[in-house]
Amino acid sequence: MTRPPTPDALLALQRRYYERARSLCAERAALHPAALAALDAHLALCDRAGTERRFTAALTSGGHATALARAEQHDRFAGEAAIARALGDAATAAAADRAALALAAPGDAA
Repeated sequence: MTRPPTPDALLALQRRYYERARSLCAERAALHPAALAALDAHLALCDRAGTERRFTAALTSGGHATALARAEQHDRFAGEAAIARALGDAATAAAADRAALALAAPGDAA
């Protein structure tokens, strides 16, 4: 029977996930600026928290819980807008720009 990871091991696993995701995004940084900023913020949060319990509390109470997902979608919309502009489709580019702006809440890394 396998024991579940300890809380501190869970924080280490979460940190490794953020580090790996950041490394992958950094390979094509121009496509992932919002995700990179959000991942940096999450890594800093891991460092400040120090324990899984404090990390979870900070994540859920500080508005960070959805920041990474919003940042990733923001980058997708920005990419869609750039492609649409390159193809001369101003209406689609404008719609993608509006969608990206709608995802960015004040104080977010996105």
